[in-house]
Amino acid sequence: MRSAGLRSLVPILALLLAAGPGACAAGPERKDGLRTIRGVVRVVGNEPFTHVVVTSPGDGAGDAGRVDYLIAGPLAGELRGRHQGRTITLEGTDCPPRSPLFRNCFAPTRILEPGKGR
Repeated sequence: MRSAGLRSLVPILALLLAAGPGACAAGPERKDGLRTIRGVVRVVGNEPFTHVVVTSPGDGAGDAGRVDYLIAGPLAGELRGRHQGRTITLEGTDCPPRSPLFRNCFAPTRILEPGKGR
């Protein structure tokens, strides 16, 4: 009986661990389900397997706290072409990652603050 109770906790623990520390690294979710993220637009990977990501800043201690958000949806092309290497603020929703290489996925609906830099 006791092992059956522990087995029922395993899926819950797996979900909590999969969320990872970066799951709440961006702005809080609003009532309409949208939230904001801010970071540098980058293209990672090798052709033909490249991905557009937004890398949120860390806590200042090297790479600690940095979070890569895989960008999904129609704005990914614009971010790749016009904002690569720039710091940008996006509004959108979380989505399930389409690649096992990324824990976090973000589907932007609009650009709040155009890129600066480069």
